[in-house]
Amino acid sequence: MHEKFPMMGIVTEKDIAVYKLRNDQGSYDEIPVSNHFFEMHGLKRYVEEIAIQSGLSVFLIDLPAEAEIEMEYTVNECPLAFGVTLECDMHSVYYKNGAQLMTEHKQPNTLIISKSNNSSGKSIKDKGKPVQVVSIAFDKNLAKVLFKNELSFIKPELEDFFQDNDHFYELTEHASPVQIAAARSIMSCSLASPKRELFIKSKVFELMNHIFSEFFLSSSDTSKRSVLQPGEVDKIKDIRDYISERIDTPPTINELARLSGINDFKLKAGFKEVFGTTVYGYIQSEKMTKAKLMLETGEHTVSEIAWTIGYTNVSHFIKAFKKHYNITPGQMLYHVKSDITQSRIKYSV
Repeated sequence: MHEKFPMMGIVTEKDIAVYKLRNDQGSYDEIPVSNHFFEMHGLKRYVEEIAIQSGLSVFLIDLPAEAEIEMEYTVNECPLAFGVTLECDMHSVYYKNGAQLMTEHKQPNTLIISKSNNSSGKSIKDKGKPVQVVSIAFDKNLAKVLFKNELSFIKPELEDFFQDNDHFYELTEHASPVQIAAARSIMSCSLASPKRELFIKSKVFELMNHIFSEFFLSSSDTSKRSVLQPGEVDKIKDIRDYISERIDTPPTINELARLSGINDFKLKAGFKEVFGTTVYGYIQSEKMTKAKLMLETGEHTVSEIAWTIGYTNVSHFIKAFKKHYNITPGQMLYHVKSDITQSRIKYSV
């Protein structure tokens, strides 16, 4: 049964799972998991949950070296999860529809990306080594809010991790130094409440950002897919024309986003994709082009041109013009007037 609750302007579902855990008598108890709370039977005392916001929790798993654990479970639905192992020596086996999917030996300093709906598994920890894991569990719909501007840049092979499907993910990579540092700071935070919760919350978002940008996003040296949807290229071109018509008092990014119906991130990225320059760069280029055309007539002073194209400070205009053309507007105006004078002398003779 799903329970609905509002989250950041959208409606999502609490994740529900059933863990089948071995008890002291050697049989197995079914333990329901709901609202991202891992009721892990005998493991509960080793797991601390901190709710970051609706649909997002962090779990600090700290198993002592002397603990000996064998756990079997069956999962119906689970949240998506990012995990970083700080100390770990566990063996896991995963099954789906009765078939073995994979076996795994979890070790220290490992990044774990998990999506395990409709699967089962078994994990074994022997005595001798502790286990410390920072695990972030979050609703798939929340991910679409947190990473909405970056989802179009995900590596193609990882796209369906955030989609509605029953695909099994248990991906492991070497955790990067910044991921390990963020996870360690979460695990070892000794601040008193409420400072501890505030600190951990900030570090959770930091860790999620590192994991998402380092693991999911395509590297900058690979060919990128367009950030724009079909039809939005024409909107970007309309935005360019709209700016050109108002170059003296150009609209802000927020105004352009509101008028075009394209969010500010996509507008800026899409504009650069289509025209090879930023919105600000285009505005500056157009201002300088108009200033040069006005100077070439020889009919306007430098101050008049500066005010016409929207500069209230003439010295700022002079500096921008020299940076763009490697000559001051006064120098260009001098040469233009000299050429005009020479032409008049030539034709009068």
